[in-house]
Amino acid sequence: MLPGCQLDGASYIRAAALANGLKPDQIKVFGRKAASLTSEQLNGRKVDVLIAEPYYRAYEDLLPWRHLRFWYERTSLAPLLAENAVISPCKGVLRGVFLHLPDLWQSRRSLSSVEGFDHSSVNQVLGACGDMPPSWEGPLVPYSIWQCGRSKELTEKFDIMEFNFTLTLQAVQGSVKVPVLNSGLCHGVALWIDWVMDTQHQHLISTAPSDREPNDWKQGIKLLNVPVKLLSKEESSLTISAAFNPLTGDIAVDVDTQTS
Repeated sequence: MLPGCQLDGASYIRAAALANGLKPDQIKVFGRKAASLTSEQLNGRKVDVLIAEPYYRAYEDLLPWRHLRFWYERTSLAPLLAENAVISPCKGVLRGVFLHLPDLWQSRRSLSSVEGFDHSSVNQVLGACGDMPPSWEGPLVPYSIWQCGRSKELTEKFDIMEFNFTLTLQAVQGSVKVPVLNSGLCHGVALWIDWVMDTQHQHLISTAPSDREPNDWKQGIKLLNVPVKLLSKEESSLTISAAFNPLTGDIAVDVDTQTS
């Protein structure tokens, strides 16, 4: 447990327990992975509360849904959980916003010949946008919006789909039609996960983008192959669909750029 920070994590748990009136001998830290825990190690008792901070240091430079590792861990612990065990976070919400991102889009523009050398293979390996075939999918990259240079939100923030951690791991998909809020050239969509810590929705950890204040959270930026001009007129909207594959941990994202 406590991947990547076992010693610090164990010290924190003990300090928090003492601050809440628990005695040191009431705390036991298992220095092993969740999948290796057994009922015998718990003296045959069931787990009433499973709580975690949904952040994994090893994944901080990857796409935000890699932190769904918590769901995998929770699933592996299912045989040890009590029937009405409290799970925290209890839900994750994939959210997004369409953006004007000219600097980031230009930085990922496709390559061809540079000083007589063919660099086109880089487009396939790293992903690229612009000057590509119409069927080409723009790259999906982990990036913090505040590091992307110029940016402007063109729509309201929206929900795409939810991950229910009270249930075991499963495929999830969702689709939403998003009204255009501001006119501008749309270069892509930023995606992130908001973590709902309790069933009353009173406590939430948001990893939403910030274009002004630096933070540690990265968003998944789906860049369009060709930017789309958006007009903030009545009934103008974009459609985005996403599907989570539990076998790979990937989320496939499809954006319909035909505005209505």
